[in-house]
Order: sequence, then structure tokens, then C-alpha cells
Amino acid sequence: MIGIYAHHHGAGHMHRAREIQRELRAMGREAAILSTAEGADVPLVDDAGGASHGRAMTAGGTLHYAPTGLPALQERFAQIASWVAAHHPDAFYVDVSCEVALFVRAMGVPVVVHAMPGHRGDAAHQLAYAQADAIVAAWPDWVEVPTHLRAHADRLHAVGGISRLVPRAGVERDPRHVVVMAGHGGSTWSREDWAAVERACPDYRFTFLGGARRVADPTVLLQSAGVAVTAGGQNSIADLAATDTPAIVLPQPRPFAEQVAGARALAGLATVRTAFPAPDEWPALLERRETHWQRWQTDGAARRAAEVIAGVAAHPDGPRTCVITLADANRLDHLVNQVGLMPLGVDHVTVALADADALERAVPRSHVVAAPARNLAAARNLGAQAATGEVLAFLDADTVPEPGYLSAVVPHIVGDERAVVVGSRRTGAAGTEPQWLLDAWDATANLRHADHASWRYIISAVLTCSRAFFEQVDGFDGSFVGYGGEDWEFGFRAWNAGATFVHEPNAVAHHPAEDFGMRFDDPADAIAVKNAESLALARRVTHPLARPEGVIFDTFDMQVEVPELEGEGVRDFVIAEWLKVGAYVRVGEVPQLFRADPRVGTADVAARVNVAVGAGWAPQDVDTLLAQEYVLCPDGTMVRTARAGALGLEPAAANPEDIGLTPVQGPLQLERYFAGW
Repeated sequence: MIGIYAHHHGAGHMHRAREIQRELRAMGREAAILSTAEGADVPLVDDAGGASHGRAMTAGGTLHYAPTGLPALQERFAQIASWVAAHHPDAFYVDVSCEVALFVRAMGVPVVVHAMPGHRGDAAHQLAYAQADAIVAAWPDWVEVPTHLRAHADRLHAVGGISRLVPRAGVERDPRHVVVMAGHGGSTWSREDWAAVERACPDYRFTFLGGARRVADPTVLLQSAGVAVTAGGQNSIADLAATDTPAIVLPQPRPFAEQVAGARALAGLATVRTAFPAPDEWPALLERRETHWQRWQTDGAARRAAEVIAGVAAHPDGPRTCVITLADANRLDHLVNQVGLMPLGVDHVTVALADADALERAVPRSHVVAAPARNLAAARNLGAQAATGEVLAFLDADTVPEPGYLSAVVPHIVGDERAVVVGSRRTGAAGTEPQWLLDAWDATANLRHADHASWRYIISAVLTCSRAFFEQVDGFDGSFVGYGGEDWEFGFRAWNAGATFVHEPNAVAHHPAEDFGMRFDDPADAIAVKNAESLALARRVTHPLARPEGVIFDTFDMQVEVPELEGEGVRDFVIAEWLKVGAYVRVGEVPQLFRADPRVGTADVAARVNVAVGAGWAPQDVDTLLAQEYVLCPDGTMVRTARAGALGLEPAAANPEDIGLTPVQGPLQLERYFAGW
């Protein structure tokens, strides 16, 4: 259950409440409206008429309306408390009342408050905003955050204008019909003012709405009007935007100057006058017909508000998510689609590989940062630095997620801070994943059975992880240049740092272009790119799958500590056998045979696998050995991976022969060993 409080002054609060309630119910969430206004599910007593003044009325400036000695006020809050106690709501949406928001929150219910324009830096408003789990603003996301909301911007969700009107098909406009909307909150306009306007505009027909002249559904009336004149109420503006009606806005005096402040955002969308125009100005004003109301984002606004409320109800303490994508002007259409699909409450960062100014204009909702160079790994790190969320979801600009993508991946992060989640990226006209990935998901049960080689299935274009873990592994390797490889290298380090790999098949994103192998007319070009990627990985990823056998690198996958061993020739034999499988051998003193070999030394090196032999043990089955996480044998022989250290695992007991080792006994005649006898 979700509670909704609708203020009774003006009809707009109830209209918004009903639309949001309808959307919540469509999402499967029951919601009840509590209000003094007509049509409430839970009618509240009218608490108007408080006799207190000054400090008593405002509780010393901390509240707006708290008159003492008013039984109706006490009864009203008792009604709210009784409803909360009876229904235990998951969240409560307040439109608007600082007192109700604080009261319900004090009862232990997560609260979402409705933001209002105007000068609201007072203590009461700031307290209401500060305690809120989320703040819904009924204006577009491109509107500059008002000064009074800047301290709360991390919880502010601009959903667009919320209107109850649904345009009808086939309605034609009468260019000479003017609809005047005073609003239910009253206006300063007089009948004499409008009589003078009518005399100055004899070719126009005027219809007046407001007060006693109510229309249950003004949709057709507004659609057929050539122009509307309105006060600056949020709902009136949203209704005009929904019906695409040319408008003249005359903001009225309201508490906190809310209509005057709100009208400032309408430049270019409507004609705004802060004072009632003189009669001779009206003919020219009524001729202005150009509109750009689509920018007010009324389509789906109530749904977006409901999503915010439902999100708080489901996860009042859930992590904030930020999507990070790379883009340039060549993928602008895809980027616009991607940003438009972002759920409310999700931040979006675009790292501009080029054309930053064009991207800022195209996606004002996204935070655009310019990358200094076309370096994909460094660009993703830059995006992560600009992000504000605890969950980082990496996409490419031309990778457009399906609805529900984030809701599918985020729970994995909530449950496990080390989770690295990969979605399904479907490519090309067929909209399928490459066969090698499908085989991987099947073989590993969607990475539930991931192992030390599963870093090959980490795809940065559909990658999600926690900020904490991303920072723990130092993000992507910014020294990568050109195309590809940075995701596999990240996956390799992440696994060794204790990552939990997850493939989430319900997190689907579409990449209209073909998979890599289909993007080149000349196969030689594709091979050249992939070869460059392979060479870059070979220097950075120590795993045997990333390196050709026998090549010496300055970083090692395995470090083997070999002590002094009994038996003539045994130690030299054991060291040489470990060198054959690409290990770095650590000794107390380098034997004469290996003085020139850089793979034998006294220094401790960083390696994925660390082996300490307690006796003369040489490798026999390397695959079995590399499959061990942490093993301790009775003679002190130990195998321990970096991953085991990161996770703090306890060792398992085993015998050396069971983990791929074979005994070496002496004395050994090295001549025979060298000659292969």
C-alpha cells in the first residue's frame, strides 16, 4: 500500500494525485488518496480556521501551519495516523504539506514529497525536503534546479508536467477562439479587465473558465482553442502542454511567488507577461501561435512520478544507479534513445569521445564530460569519476537497453558488492548474441560456475558493478589505446580481487550494428585490430590463455617458492620443471645454473597463483593445479590464488599428487636430465 496526500487549495494537487494513483495501480501497487478535497479515498476533516498567530502558528518558524488549540487539526492528524497504523504503507507521497510529510516520516514511513517552484529556502520547506527519500518535480529535466532544491539535487526527480488530459483525434482549432483559465486558486483579473480586452479584440470569441465556470473535462475545449490565457499554475501549464495549445501566461500572486518563478521556465514555450497587458497589446499577443510544448515532457510524466514513488516503496534505502556511456555525434540517435529510456532516479553520464557541445544539446538530461583523447578505457574511468551513484552501469551509446535492464542487474549488486554483472548484448539485424557467448552462458550456467578463465566473458558494453568494487580494482587500465581488450583485462583483475561473475539474461541491450567480425569488408582489417588487442592483453593479463607458450614476459601468472631440497640435483631439476610451465621461481639464493635467467630470483612478485613446495614437487598436470584456489598439504606444500587472498578463504586439505604435482627424488644426474635420458 502507498499513501498519497493531496492538498485541498487549488484543484491541481488532486488532479496530480489521481493520475499518479492510476499509474501506481497499473504497476500493481495499491494506493489511497487522503485529502480534504472532493473525491478523496480517505476524506480528512477541514482544519482551516486556526486562531494562532506569529510564533504559535509556525512553531517558531519551523513549520507553516501549526495553530494551537484547534481540535480540527488534531482530528485531522489523528485520521492520518490511524490510516498509517492500519495499512502500514510502504511509502507516502505528499503533495503538498511540510507538516504531513514530517508527521508521516516520524511514524517510520518513507516519504516522497512534491517540489514546488518559488522561493522556498525557509526552514519548514528545507526540513521537508531534507527528510524526504525522494523529491518529485512536475517540470522537465532540462529546467535549472531551483536554488532552494540544490542541496537536495541528488534526490530530485524532474518528471515533466503532469496532466490528466488525453488529446482526442480529429479536433480542429478555431484561431479566433480564446479560452481564459483563471484556475481554482483565484486570480487578480477583473471582469472589467476582460471587458476591455474583448472590446479591443472584436474578432475573437472568449470562453472563461474558473471559479463557478467549471468544466469537468476541458480537453476538447483546449484542443479547439486558437490560444489560451492562463495563470501560471503547474496543472494549467501541463494541460496546455498536453493539448499543445498556444498560450499566454499571466502568473498570479501566490505564496512563495511560485507562479512567477515557475513562469521563468516557459521562455520559448509560451508568451509570458508578469503584469496584465494593456488592451491595445492584446491583438498582437493573440496572434502568437508558435508552440514547443513537447519540451514540457507531459507524455508519461505521471508514470515517471509513480516509478519514483514505487522505487522508494520497494527499496527505500536502495543504491543510486548511474549509467555511463561513450558517444560521439556519429551515434547521436542511439544516445538520445538510450537516455530517454533511463528510469527516473537513474543518473546518466555521457563521455564525449568527440563533439561534446553537440551531445550536450542533444541530451540535456545527461551529464556530458569531454574525454581528452579517444581512449575507451580512460573514457570509462572518466565517466565513473563523474558519476554520483553507488552502482555503475556501463553501456555504449549504440547499445540501447530494454525496459527493465537496470532492475534486472541492480539486485545482484545490492546482494553482493563484489558482483560484476554482464547483460545480454544482442547485435545486428538478427538481434542475437554471438554463438561463443551463448555457449559460454550454457557451459557456466550464466556464470554461476565461473572460473579463473571466465574473464573472457566480461563485456564492457553491458557491464554493471558497484562503485566500491570498481574503485577497489582501480577501474579500467587507462593505458589501453584503440579498440577493445580493456573489458577482459578488467575482468581478469576483478576475478583475482574476488569478484562474483554474473550473467543476467533478463538484462537485454540491443546493438544495431553487427558483431565485431561482421563490421569489416576486408577480413585482414579485422584480423589486424584483433591482433593488436591480443598483443596488448598478453602484456597485461598473465593467464596462460592470453599468452603464447614459451614467450617470456616481465609479469608472471604463477610464482613458485622452492626451498633448499635434499638430494643432489633435485633443486635444479624442480626449478627447471617449473620454468617449463611459465612460472617465476623464487629462491633464497639463485643457483649457478639460473644466474642469467630472469625467471629465477629472490624477489617476491605479484602473481595470480602462488605455490610453495614443501618438498621436491614438480608440475605434472598444470590444468589441475591452476584449478585450485587454496590448498595446504601435510608437508607444507601450498597453492593459493590472489582471489583466495582477496576473499579471505580458508585452505582445503589435499595431497600434492591430487593437485597435479609429482615427486622428484635424488640424487639426480643432471647430464641425463639435460639430454632427455
